[in-house]
Amino acid sequence: MKIAFVSYEYPPETALGGIATYVEQAALMLAERGHQIEVFSASKDQDSSSNQDGIRVHRVRSQGQLHFYREIHPLFLARHKEVSFDVVESPDYKHDGYWIAKKIVDLPHIVRLHSGNHSSSRLFNPGSPLHTEAPILSRVRSLLLPFLGALKRGMPWRDYEGFCDYLAEIWNPDINDRRCAELADVIVSPCLDLLKFQMKVWDLDPRKVAYLAHPYVPSAAMLDIPCGSRGKVIGFFGQMSDRKGLRALGQALPLIFKRHPEVRFSFVGRDMGMRDGTSFADYLRHQAGAFANQLEFTGQVALKNMPAEYARVDFCVFPSIWENFPNVCLEAMSAGRAVIASWNGGMAEMLDSGRYGLLIPPSSPDQLAHAVTQLLEQPELCARLGRSGRERILECYSREKIAPLQEKLYLDTIALRRSRWLSTPLRC
Repeated sequence: MKIAFVSYEYPPETALGGIATYVEQAALMLAERGHQIEVFSASKDQDSSSNQDGIRVHRVRSQGQLHFYREIHPLFLARHKEVSFDVVESPDYKHDGYWIAKKIVDLPHIVRLHSGNHSSSRLFNPGSPLHTEAPILSRVRSLLLPFLGALKRGMPWRDYEGFCDYLAEIWNPDINDRRCAELADVIVSPCLDLLKFQMKVWDLDPRKVAYLAHPYVPSAAMLDIPCGSRGKVIGFFGQMSDRKGLRALGQALPLIFKRHPEVRFSFVGRDMGMRDGTSFADYLRHQAGAFANQLEFTGQVALKNMPAEYARVDFCVFPSIWENFPNVCLEAMSAGRAVIASWNGGMAEMLDSGRYGLLIPPSSPDQLAHAVTQLLEQPELCARLGRSGRERILECYSREKIAPLQEKLYLDTIALRRSRWLSTPLRC
């Protein structure tokens, strides 16, 4: 098959998060199986096309992700006329493939959910409204500066259709994500919880949705880490932000240190800070009190150095409010580390509802402290969960497991689009 991925994020230039990781893993997986894979992504300063590990990567100079879906379309269209792709895949987040789905109507299109732009924020803030309920003047004010910037660039005259989509997206940050999904043939999610949520919010046709996990290939260095626990060091990996549940972890620290004053914590990831401007490192040190010197903050670490960081800890805590398909959980499991995670979202699925790790409710310091204490006091349980977690990663998320399923997804999507076109009356 000739398969195109359209994604603002792609390593190394725009390796911003989980979308970039997924697209690279999927592209490599499919290229190894003999498919022609081309990726259409963004660049900060130049247009280019190059070969990366057997994959043709096209980049367009972009003003930013809000503009990328229009900027990439001419390049993609020209290449599609030359190559005639069989299928294209794009993420829901920032609707990277929206104009391709809108304007190339005979090309089979898959949209993959990565916890989208605005409506999915409700998953991180349960009970929040679907759309912004700010006063009308505040919404007009938030629209004014982008509007003036677009006028300055001459956008309305050069690209009136794009200008209208651009303003609609600023006014309602969910609308173009939803439009892109509605135009797609199939919407696929690696997380059942997200899929059910998005089906409800967007009122999706259940006949056009699918569930398929991302492939994950752990490095040899991860698999070389011995399973087992000394019960002394607890690891947190990932962005340090409110959605990652660090407030609850901070509240759990006094309970943990009261029972186990010898324990240490290692925090690996970028500190995004709290809403009041306080860093999470300062907040956690304050919560730890006299044990503050037993918290270590290393900041963001290069991917090649991650195995050494996982080897330093005995088990990991990921008390997120909600997650889609977090790579840190897969990394920890592949490193043979037991995992404590919140039961909202994809980590519960990765841990098979608690068979391969300990699950706790989000925002629950008492239960988080109890789970940490349980692993500290039961090193044999910690080691067993680490071994079984690694086995699960190798069995359920390998390329050998995921590739045939992903190929079938593409073939089904192509057949679905073909049947639609064949059933459409010809117009003379």
